[in-house]
Amino acid sequence: MMNFISEGRSALVINHGGIVELGIVGCLPGFDFSEWGGPVDYCEGARFYWDDKFVGAEELRVN
Repeated sequence: MMNFISEGRSALVINHGGIVELGIVGCLPGFDFSEWGGPVDYCEGARFYWDDKFVGAEELRVN
């Protein structure tokens, strides 16, 4: 994936099986996820922000 994200762009990760959190934490090991609440559910996910590396993320929830 890193070869396809241009500077200042973002990537979208959507959950379809219940373990997307492992990938999210792996991309941002020092990020504070405490405000994200409970586990990510089906069709929910995260938007990652890229600036020569992953620099942040926001949760995407289904209401």
